[in-house]
Amino acid sequence: MFEIFIALFGGIYYGSKLLGEHVDHKEATRRMADTEARRNQWLSMITDDELEQELRLFISRPENRDAVLKEVSDVYDEILQGRRIDELFPRWLWCKKKKGWSDTYHEKVQEIVCRLDSENALCIMMAKRGKFPSYKALCGAQQNLTTWILLQAYVFKWCADELKRHGVEEEFYFPNNPVGHGHIAGSDKREERMGWKL
Repeated sequence: MFEIFIALFGGIYYGSKLLGEHVDHKEATRRMADTEARRNQWLSMITDDELEQELRLFISRPENRDAVLKEVSDVYDEILQGRRIDELFPRWLWCKKKKGWSDTYHEKVQEIVCRLDSENALCIMMAKRGKFPSYKALCGAQQNLTTWILLQAYVFKWCADELKRHGVEEEFYFPNNPVGHGHIAGSDKREERMGWKL
């Protein structure tokens, strides 16, 4: 009789535990499906593969250099306003200084090199058309803020603001005062991130 009593209570205990796990699994599956649906809706709204390929090809052609520079210059003027290029793009990544170049000329050359960065140019040119590159949209443009992408971080922030002007309402999170190396000024946090909250 005692064994039947233990078996009955044990069966009820394990049965309720299995039922609870089944309910948790169904809830997790539902949440995953909701997340996937939001991501797919986001991608269909923010990406345009045909436009992306067309712009990539346009940017890659040397004869279009001046047209690309003209289209992205206003954005870089806004980003660099009150900042020097070496604050956003470290000198150790700069192009090699040629003999006879002054420091000022070298800085100007590097600024043009940064303005012609093909990935940033693609982001800017697509954002001006209300779209964003598919890989970066898929990843949510989430990146750690480090010195070598601080300029890119400001480009992403500009793109997020531009996309908002085109009706994209997803929230873009960006630290108030990024300083690179994963640090934010006045904070002991490491690996501060930016990106869209989907």
